[in-house]
Amino acid sequence: MSKRAALRDLVRRALGRTSPVVAPVVVPAATVTTASAMAPVTVNVTAGDLWAVRAACAPDGRLKLINHWATWCGGCVEELPDLVRLHHDFGDRVDFVSVAWEAFSVHDDVGQAVAAVEGTCRELGVAWPNVVFDGTPEELFSGLELPDDKIPQTAVLDPSGRVVFVHVGPVTYADLAPLLRG
Repeated sequence: MSKRAALRDLVRRALGRTSPVVAPVVVPAATVTTASAMAPVTVNVTAGDLWAVRAACAPDGRLKLINHWATWCGGCVEELPDLVRLHHDFGDRVDFVSVAWEAFSVHDDVGQAVAAVEGTCRELGVAWPNVVFDGTPEELFSGLELPDDKIPQTAVLDPSGRVVFVHVGPVTYADLAPLLRG
C-alpha cells in the first residue's frame, strides 16, 4: 500500500468513513434559484489540487473570507445560511471562497464529492467559488499551514493576505459582520 493510500485509510478510519478518493473532475457552473428565493445564483464548484486551492485563496487586494467545510459535517452545513447572508450583505466588497473537504471521505470518487457539494450549494444558495480538494488531508494541512485539522474552519484575510480572523467551529453572522463592515 502506498504512503498516500495509507494516509487516506487512516483519515477515513478516524472519520468513520470507508470510501476511496480518486481523480479530479470539473463540474461547470450552473444557474439555479435558491430555496430561500433570495436571488438566482451561480453555483461554482470545481475539483482541484493544492495549487488550485492556493490560487483560490490568494490575496487579491480585497478582504477574503475562506471557509473550509464538507456536506457530511453537521456544523458546516449549520453555518452555511449565515455565510450566505454575509455574502449577500458584503459580497460586493469581500471575496468569498470555500474549500470543501468532501473528498476526504464519504464518496467513492471526486465526481461524487463535487456533485454532493454542488447539490448543497444549490439548495442553500451558496454563490461563491467552492474548490473540492482532491489531495490528501496531509497535503492540505501542511500546504496551507492550517491552524487546525477540523472543520468548519473560517479565516478572513486582509487585502495583503494577512490573516485577521480565524475561527474553528460553526461561525455566525454576528461573529463576522462587524469585521466585514470594516
